[in-house]
Amino acid sequence: MLKEVLGFIGVPEPLEIERKFLIEYPDIDYLNNMTACRKVAITQAYLNTPEEGMFRIRKRGYGKDAVYIKTVKIKINDLKRIEKESYLTQAEYNNYLSRKECITGIISKDRYCIVYDDEYFELDVYPFWNDRATLEIELLSEDQPYKLPPFIKLIREVSHEPEYRNIALAQRMVHNKGND
Repeated sequence: MLKEVLGFIGVPEPLEIERKFLIEYPDIDYLNNMTACRKVAITQAYLNTPEEGMFRIRKRGYGKDAVYIKTVKIKINDLKRIEKESYLTQAEYNNYLSRKECITGIISKDRYCIVYDDEYFELDVYPFWNDRATLEIELLSEDQPYKLPPFIKLIREVSHEPEYRNIALAQRMVHNKGND
């Protein structure tokens, strides 16, 4: 009943408005010593199943503290997407991972969650790059002003470059077997 009521009154879909940047490989010691920075391990797989279509599953953290999330994204434009997330159990996550024929890519990374100057940034370090990383900021609007932290060495914005989306990196890893 609640779903029907919410559908009738027009509750908006959760929007993700995000800008993404290619940056020089960060100073990991500096990040680890920041008080407003937390590191979390992430593994995510992209699936395309006959029953559910395309989606991502993510393991965030280690051991008993790990959280498992399923995400469906619907692209509006390069910066904006509708994002629907639901929690999975570890068994559900592992069941999806066992469906190898449906996995289109898988990737692992260390994410540094940074609060700087009242802004929240996600800095992703990948095991296949030792000279670069990515930085993302979620915004409330596409034209919201923002300022990157001064310890970030910007290469360029890649929000409009699909080859830097995690799904593209994960698919490239499948095809290259980890060579970059």
